[in-house]
Amino acid sequence: MILSAFMEKLAAKYKDYKKIVIIWDNLNIHHDGSAKRWTSFNKQHGNKFEFHYTPILSFMLLKT
Repeated sequence: MILSAFMEKLAAKYKDYKKIVIIWDNLNIHHDGSAKRWTSFNKQHGNKFEFHYTPILSFMLLKT
């Protein structure tokens, strides 16, 4: 999976950082899912990742 490989590269590049903030849109791949993929990923990297999601339909705000 390309996204998980990218996240692994981020984790390696910023391994000395205490916190890494990721802002996701609401695409389903960005959510944990039943496998808890991002919760597991975060645990593997010392819980340094903080995930935030944009509001659903936030792209509509740009159309004003």
